[in-house]
Amino acid sequence: MRARVILFVLLAAGVPGLTSALTLSELDVNVGLLFIGSAPPPTYGGPSPITQSFGVSFVVQAAGPLFFEPSIEFFGTYYEWTGARAVPTGYESGTGFFTVGSLIGLHAGMMYPVATGLEMGGALGVDFLIRFPLEFQNTAADTGDGLNYFYSQGRFIFPETRFITRWHVTDGVTLVFTLRGMYPLFHLWDGESLPFYDQLMAAFDLGFAISLGGKRPPATPAQSPPPQTAPAPAK
Repeated sequence: MRARVILFVLLAAGVPGLTSALTLSELDVNVGLLFIGSAPPPTYGGPSPITQSFGVSFVVQAAGPLFFEPSIEFFGTYYEWTGARAVPTGYESGTGFFTVGSLIGLHAGMMYPVATGLEMGGALGVDFLIRFPLEFQNTAADTGDGLNYFYSQGRFIFPETRFITRWHVTDGVTLVFTLRGMYPLFHLWDGESLPFYDQLMAAFDLGFAISLGGKRPPATPAQSPPPQTAPAPAK
């Protein structure tokens, strides 16, 4: 506990070299399509759903190409209780319960300029999937023990990888294309013997990054030094 207090005091005091290299540079507002893999038992569930998502994140620029990005994202889909687990299903099944989902993540990555106004890079991180079963339409739905299933065996923790392309549109505004993969590593220990694609998530996001005034390295590729000319021979 004492070590945590000391660390907090150091951060608050802004020790040179500890926090000065971090700059809050951008706000990213994005929409996307989210795929959720599903391997339901026979007679239950439906096809793996693709649902819309909406999220926001902040880009914290560090030294050089390194950045950190905390984020939050929201989506919704239907689940069905099989008696042993909750699986995605369609609204038309008449047995599903609507579930609100939120992905809370923290990622670190690097971006590199490849052309004027264009950057490419990637990031690694972890997402915490928060799901709350709600039921506003289908009052006959059986939510079973869905809430406990969502959070037991670490089913809410998803390591994530990202591939990112950024296009600088105009001063203060950047268009961001992101491909994401979120992996259900809990299948290694949950004992369900399900294929890896069950609960695997993949997403494509389109976002607008708005500058918050922090400094970010310009998206300009490094230029080769001019060729050296040999000195003229002395006469």
